[in-house]
Amino acid sequence: MVDISQVARLRKLRAFDGETLISRAEYRKRLRSQFERAHPMPAWAKKSNKRRSGGGAKATGAVGFDDSGSDSDSSGADDSGYGGGGGGGGGAEMDGDGGAATVPTTGALVGRSRTLQPGVLPITRVKDGNAADPSNAVVQSVAFHHSSQLLLAAGFDKTLRLFQVDGRRNAKVQSVFLPDLPIHCAAFNGGTEEVWLSGRRPFFYVYDLGGAAVRKVPRIMGRDEKSLEKFLISPDGRWVVFYGNDGNLIVVAAKTKAWVTNIKMNGAVRAAAFSPDGQRLLSSGEHGEVYVWDVRTWRCIARHIDEGSLGGTAVAVAEQYYAVGSNSGVVNVYGSGSASAHAGGLYAEGTAKPAPLSSLMHLTTPVDLLRFNGDAQILAMASRRKKDSLKIVHLPSFTVFSNWPTTGTPLRYVSAIDISPNSGFLAIGNDRGRVLLYRLNHYGKA
Repeated sequence: MVDISQVARLRKLRAFDGETLISRAEYRKRLRSQFERAHPMPAWAKKSNKRRSGGGAKATGAVGFDDSGSDSDSSGADDSGYGGGGGGGGGAEMDGDGGAATVPTTGALVGRSRTLQPGVLPITRVKDGNAADPSNAVVQSVAFHHSSQLLLAAGFDKTLRLFQVDGRRNAKVQSVFLPDLPIHCAAFNGGTEEVWLSGRRPFFYVYDLGGAAVRKVPRIMGRDEKSLEKFLISPDGRWVVFYGNDGNLIVVAAKTKAWVTNIKMNGAVRAAAFSPDGQRLLSSGEHGEVYVWDVRTWRCIARHIDEGSLGGTAVAVAEQYYAVGSNSGVVNVYGSGSASAHAGGLYAEGTAKPAPLSSLMHLTTPVDLLRFNGDAQILAMASRRKKDSLKIVHLPSFTVFSNWPTTGTPLRYVSAIDISPNSGFLAIGNDRGRVLLYRLNHYGKA
């Protein structure tokens, strides 16, 4: 008999509260069932088993993955299969530095739609995203393409690198060297299949993925900023917003690369983020205020003080929530939209000052990075100022996952974070020029 009540990771195998002892055969059955729910047999394996059986006999057994040869510090790994799955995916394999960067089709980035439970995060380390060509300096930006398996990495070594992420090879697709631009910010524009790159320079670059062509935009007409090191791109790809001087956010048309308008807030701009539908832009800065802008008119429709803030340093927006990080290391999470009307969400004009749904105090230095995953069940938050300063928060319980990261997780100084569009992968750039890649096992191929 096996006692499943004494070990925390086995309690999820219970059929009802209070169950303690089960037989070894039943134990094996429940472990297998748990594994198959987390890692359903892929279509190609079913076809293979059917061919082997001659199409007559019923195929039996579960398909697992052997990651014994991988560089893995998996956490939450147990007999239920939380440590498996290492990240498969389809798409063509490409490498080399020449030719156009063909965009492969989406494979392992497609996720399941299930409720993620708090407590233990099912996560597995896979091969570094940039293992095929590590950076020679701090990785300042990592980003997943919105509809393919491309991952970009860029930093102070003046090089943009593109990789096809499958969790196993992560083949290099292309690299672009920009001799006059230490890269501070890089991002895909899904609307035009371009990569925008900027730094502490009055100019910026645009790289065309399809034509493998690099265009230098010498400046934004009508503006005298000497540094365009931070920007963000709207979800529909129409607008690029640069952080300007004196509280200005500079709006540029992505298609023409021309200045459109400025929107101004009090104090210096420190952080901004678009809502998922692209209709709202939230910004924050040194005075600790949160501004909400209507993208259709570029007019401020609401603003409020971020509760207890000593200055806003990071903003992230999801459909249900928005999060604001401050100099003190506190992250306030607010409700947004009609789903959170009880909290005074800011997606409608004229709403009252909202109270945070939760104040997360797990970081002790200024919050630099905030990311929601696609279904807003995960919030990643990190500070660049302190070693190993990264936490993963479960929503809506607002609790930190207890099993990861561990003291053995090689985070170093976290400099960039992104989560793939359907939450299959978590990418973490650090000061050693590496892009650590982790498979979020809760999300897998649909």
